[in-house]
Amino acid sequence: SVAPTYSISDGVYSRVVFLNGSGLPSIARELTQSPYLEGSIDNGYHFQPREITLRLFYRVESKAAADLRRDQLHAIFQPSISGDNLTLRVTRDDAKIRQIDCHIIGITELSESQRVGSDQVFDLQLLAPNPIWVDPTEWTLTATPTVSGTGFNFQNRGDWETWPIVKIYGQVTNSQVVLFITIGGIARTYYIGTFTIPAGDQIIFDTNPTAKTVVNLAGQNKLLTATNFNRGMAEFRLFAVPEASSG
Repeated sequence: SVAPTYSISDGVYSRVVFLNGSGLPSIARELTQSPYLEGSIDNGYHFQPREITLRLFYRVESKAAADLRRDQLHAIFQPSISGDNLTLRVTRDDAKIRQIDCHIIGITELSESQRVGSDQVFDLQLLAPNPIWVDPTEWTLTATPTVSGTGFNFQNRGDWETWPIVKIYGQVTNSQVVLFITIGGIARTYYIGTFTIPAGDQIIFDTNPTAKTVVNLAGQNKLLTATNFNRGMAEFRLFAVPEASSG
């Protein structure tokens, strides 16, 4: 089923007072210590999950209407056994659109003691395990191989690393999937595996860390049918420019 979409800024349910959590996320350095080593060895960094606070308010005409609005908001933001994942999409003041996948970790009680007349201000707290705001506009590159060993080039045009979705359409027999990346003039090779795809079907490689799936059109896991499957699927990503200015 298609997930519902709610506007929380136009007054139908609420309006936005402010949003905190749109800057750079917290950074954790990965350090290693060992005997006879002064200090630590720096092994790089990773971004910490992001906490987002949305302060919202609604204005209605009566206390009864305020009770109804509170029930509507609780129904929208309550946890669910089917999952409480949501995508927060924001149109910035410069008209650019950004979105982030997150979970609800708290909503204020919307208690009557906090009302001014029948108006209510409340906070919605969200947690984004992947703290990067992204541009939801997708871009697609299509290539048709004509002979065995055909490849094509594609480039991450954004300013954050990304994990593309790769689709291979049948009919192909013993198609070896190998992804090459050039980062600052240094080539990296990621061997995925060898697949046979019947006519009318396709295999979809989702390299996102939250997915890492290899399925056909019916959603069936095709890892079991692959030969020479390698760990390249787990490691592959497209680095951002200028880190990967050439690929």
